[in-house]
Amino acid sequence: MTRVLPALLLISVFIGGCVPLNMHGALREAFEKVEAENQAIKNESARALAESKRLQQEAVSLKAENEALARQAKDLAATLQQVNRDRAALAEQAASARSALAAREAEKAALAAKAEEHAVALRQMEASMSPKPPAVPEKEKPSPALEAALKDEVANGNGSIRRGDGGVTIELLEPALYFNSASATIRPEGLKVLKRIAVALKDGTDKEIRVEAHTDVMIQTSRFPSSMDLSVARANGVLRYLKTQDVAAPSRLSAVGYAEPHAAMASDGSQSRSRNRRVEIIVRAK
Repeated sequence: MTRVLPALLLISVFIGGCVPLNMHGALREAFEKVEAENQAIKNESARALAESKRLQQEAVSLKAENEALARQAKDLAATLQQVNRDRAALAEQAASARSALAAREAEKAALAAKAEEHAVALRQMEASMSPKPPAVPEKEKPSPALEAALKDEVANGNGSIRRGDGGVTIELLEPALYFNSASATIRPEGLKVLKRIAVALKDGTDKEIRVEAHTDVMIQTSRFPSSMDLSVARANGVLRYLKTQDVAAPSRLSAVGYAEPHAAMASDGSQSRSRNRRVEIIVRAK
């Protein structure tokens, strides 16, 4: 209102036509001031209008952003629901798979048990159908004492114990009795071997003992013209020693000598000839 009165006063003065000079300047000054204020008001209104438009635009933008966020929240909620549904479905599938696996494991164990039962039954059937080896007669079983007596000779390959033909055969190669080449004399080391055998044979049972000596075709000396003569002499030498040890009744002791016809292998080398030069003590229980 104060800004409008100076303008009205100035207008009234111009209309009246009589204005003092000093008042004219004041009116001019008041008019200019009013104009300046009006311009300021216009400028401020323009700024306010621009700010209002900016705020309106910002409001529209915020509204759009809010609507977009709302849509995103809705989509996320739907996605979360779908994830939960998928998770529940997967958990159900896993539980079903575990149940199926447990059932298969149980079925596998049952099949394995049945297979084992069938295998046992098959083995029993095969065992019942396969021919059983004939039982070894007691008289063909070497005594533990005899096996212990010859363990060194068996270990070094100079002796063996065989069973069969209704008895036990003790085989002693030439080195076991320490015979010199082309000799029927048993050296002291050989007598120790025979001593161990004699102790094992004196077990109180009734038995028949036969001594067989074997040589090869390469023997021919002034004392032993043939291998047969050497074999007989060696067999008798072993027999005489066993008699002194009372291993059996004299009537149940016998000796025989063999040469080429009873060779263990062809005498075509030193190893085969050594294998042929042997003494066998055949023990048969009565």
